[in-house]
Amino acid sequence: MIYLVNASPNRNGNSFKLGHFFLRNRDYEALQLVDYHIEQYGQSAENDQFFQVYEQLSQSDVLVFTSPIYWWSFSGLLKTLLDRVADVHEPQEVLKGKKVFFLLQGSQPSKEIEMLDYVMSRFCQNCGLEYEGLAVTNHELKEIEGWELVALQEKLDKVLSESQKCEGWELAALQEKLDKVLSEG
Repeated sequence: MIYLVNASPNRNGNSFKLGHFFLRNRDYEALQLVDYHIEQYGQSAENDQFFQVYEQLSQSDVLVFTSPIYWWSFSGLLKTLLDRVADVHEPQEVLKGKKVFFLLQGSQPSKEIEMLDYVMSRFCQNCGLEYEGLAVTNHELKEIEGWELVALQEKLDKVLSESQKCEGWELAALQEKLDKVLSEG
């Protein structure tokens, strides 16, 4: 099972659209973090829904995290989730071997992106997850000065059909890894 974990406060915003595009033609379940009340690390409350989310993560084979870039970092929703997962006693047992893909929307390749890639890779390493990599887009997922999602899809399809390796933070390279994971699984 594939879970698209949308860490945007906007349920149907550009981050979710990027994840949906990445997983096009594949069956997946969307997990909207904004729909859950997850307490901050070290806090407790009766209405904390963290373990409901954690249970869903544990049932997956593939996790695709998507987040907007806010002030040179991923969203607070994602940060809180990562903190809480890392705080679970021995999370490796239920998460071990799950494949993780990371999609960021709203920035461009920079030192900040490298840092976020490092954070996610370390998180995965610590929790026994298999990190497959990061893709990022700096475009709004709607028409802006002639750029539109369809044009990006055509470019991606061409890259995939020619079996070319993508450089840098390309979405196509990450999709190739997802295809490989799913075909092995």
